[in-house]
Amino acid sequence: MEAHENTGKSAMLHIAEILIHGSDERHPLSQQKILEILKNKCNVTVNRKTVGKNLTRMKETGWPVECRQVMRTMNGKKVPLTLDWYWKHHLSHDDFNRLSEMLYFSHNSPTQIKKILTKIKEFQFQGENEEKVFIKNIPNNNYSSSDLSKSLQIVSDAITGKKRIDFSYMIYDIDGKLKSDKNVEGSDKIYSVSPYLIVASDGRYYLLGNEDGKESVNFFTMERMTNIKISEYDARVQKTVNAFKNGVKLNELVGVYPEIYVGNEDVCVCEIVPEFLTRVIEVFGKSVHVTEVTPNKIKIEIKAFVSAVYGLAMRNSSFVRVISPADLVKKIRDDVKNLSRMYGGM
Repeated sequence: MEAHENTGKSAMLHIAEILIHGSDERHPLSQQKILEILKNKCNVTVNRKTVGKNLTRMKETGWPVECRQVMRTMNGKKVPLTLDWYWKHHLSHDDFNRLSEMLYFSHNSPTQIKKILTKIKEFQFQGENEEKVFIKNIPNNNYSSSDLSKSLQIVSDAITGKKRIDFSYMIYDIDGKLKSDKNVEGSDKIYSVSPYLIVASDGRYYLLGNEDGKESVNFFTMERMTNIKISEYDARVQKTVNAFKNGVKLNELVGVYPEIYVGNEDVCVCEIVPEFLTRVIEVFGKSVHVTEVTPNKIKIEIKAFVSAVYGLAMRNSSFVRVISPADLVKKIRDDVKNLSRMYGGM
């Protein structure tokens, strides 16, 4: 395309594109710089007056174009001079950084993160390459990929309407598949809960609420909640629950303490109580395999970081006993002895 004089709509569109991709509040452009980009990159030759008229027209007709205005004296009169033109993006530089951090702090795959960031950058100033090439998030293959939009909407409606909800709660069976939790007589157990808050953490949604007949606040993994129905009964008022006595607020009852494990993977053999199987599978996912079942114990193999299994066993010593590898058993035994001495047990 040969260089040509173009003072119509085409020039305005080129200027808009230059501002969209080459400017923001932190990186404004002068009219002279816009003129140079039009000539060198767009092969469009116009004069500076045309650039100024187009910029003014864009601003006056409501385009998201901003500039800095100063007063100068010409022929003894003060007249406004416009400088530092930029496109006012929907996403500011700080917004983009916060979104980037949210993605890097997530457990999505690096490929997904890069793809989403590329899309977001289309709405951003592209004059600098600020890609965080030395940052790598840690994917979590066990996070929920279920579409919970319907469940989230039902529970949200119940919270808004201050109504109880009834639902079935799934637990993991020894075959690694989910089944409905049962009553003592063997029928499906129906949970009746006053819902207070939905929280999101590590790729999962959790419901915080008060189970009917109890005085505590419990959390329920929403991907395991099925057949959710809004009850005709009103939800219990929070301040009447013992957990909220003395002015305790709901957000004061929730905390997240993330950990990172470093080391080598190994196959760890453990004995757990049956009711703890669901928790183990939620943490370690498909790397858990049941090898033996008795009425009171389940033997499992977990292929995972040894340090992660160590953390599981130490935090849940009433439910988990590590059988192998031998060096892990020795470390736990030695640490338990040290703990006992530290707290005056030996």
